[in-house]
Amino acid sequence: MLKTYEILVVFISFILIVKSIRRLIWMSKSIYFIHLLFCFIFVLPIILDYLIGYPTYNTKYYGFILSYNDTATRFIYATYVLLSQLIMLLIGNIRINKKGKIYLLVDSKKAINKVKELSSTTDLDYNTKNYNRYVDFLLLFASIITVLLVLIFPISKEILWTYDWRNKGIIIEGQKYYSTIERLSYISIISGIIYILGKKRSIITKIIIPLFIFMTICTQGKRSILFFMILAIISYLFINVKLSKRKWIFILAIISAVGIVSYSIYIKVFYRGYSGFDSLYTTLRIDFFRDDTTKLVIYSLLNPNSIKILDYPGQSIITQIGALFPLQFLDVPVIGYNTYLTSALIGASYKYSAQNWMTTSIFDEMLANFSFFGFWIAPMVLGIFSKIADKQNCKIKPITISSLILLMMYSPSYILWYMQFWFIITFAEKVAKNKNIQLFNENDLYNRGLL
Repeated sequence: MLKTYEILVVFISFILIVKSIRRLIWMSKSIYFIHLLFCFIFVLPIILDYLIGYPTYNTKYYGFILSYNDTATRFIYATYVLLSQLIMLLIGNIRINKKGKIYLLVDSKKAINKVKELSSTTDLDYNTKNYNRYVDFLLLFASIITVLLVLIFPISKEILWTYDWRNKGIIIEGQKYYSTIERLSYISIISGIIYILGKKRSIITKIIIPLFIFMTICTQGKRSILFFMILAIISYLFINVKLSKRKWIFILAIISAVGIVSYSIYIKVFYRGYSGFDSLYTTLRIDFFRDDTTKLVIYSLLNPNSIKILDYPGQSIITQIGALFPLQFLDVPVIGYNTYLTSALIGASYKYSAQNWMTTSIFDEMLANFSFFGFWIAPMVLGIFSKIADKQNCKIKPITISSLILLMMYSPSYILWYMQFWFIITFAEKVAKNKNIQLFNENDLYNRGLL
């Protein structure tokens, strides 16, 4: 029964994926890009379970051993995955007209065909107005701030040019400053990408900014920064290139995914001593997907006497407020959600454990905080943020999309600075009232009298 249900969920997801790919090629909505990324992180693991097999967890992952193949847990997880897709796609397609009437815009076949017809005779590229000079300055400053702080702080300078210094056993000086630099690195990466691609720049700028991006990647020193950078570039290209070139970006995305996985295998084999298919397969799944943490939370809700993650609703949200800037420098106590989950995973209490090495996502955190009411929260957040992105200047939109990428990859305590940066950029753009011309969607065509 469970196998049949999971296959049904995968089949429905596949139909939704095909529709999202088709609409992403011809329409401008951010929700389709986010939906595809969600399916990679949460649907693909179900497929891998049947194509390759289940992960083989050791005793270090005690919670996963209990939860991963529990029948009730897997059933609820499959339901959560399907329901999340439907909610985020629904929210991402809702429109409110000037009279306050709510209606659903679904990018009909007629609209897509009209865009194809227009693209053959008209340049439908994003001829957007460039973002204002204040946003431009913010992007420039943010793109270089990480490297500047490494130069200013009493911290080892060799991390600026030594990529993957963590796996090479390099011990850096000035560790107390490093958390600041690490949190800023994501802001610098996305800012540098948009700054160099968003406007025509001088030759010197085209050399210097990529150099700063490279040094920022070296400074951060994790494979996840490469994954983030590639997704940020791909999202930018999807939004800003001509329609006729969008199909090639899918090929670039596939090649990039293969490259990242291959590089991860190389690191695990040659630097971390992993050997054997089972260990590589399991650790790769832990690195790239979030099905295991979500199932752990679901299992804890079904079996509170076996695993307990939080003491009360909203606990991890409250205890992460201190990670906001500048509260982090005022000695406000901070307990990240990943600390709670890692402690539950290894069977320890967060009160006595400082372990926080397990990466989490907004989907398992909302379940942990609000029980099964959390089913609705995470996909609604993604849908709402996608709608915000669709109203932004096309050059700035990747910052909002990247914030959703980070929400699906990390605990809030790690990315709150990025979210604050997103708010500042969004506010600056809104104040400037810099209107953009988006690619045609069904509403655009209707307003232009083409439907």
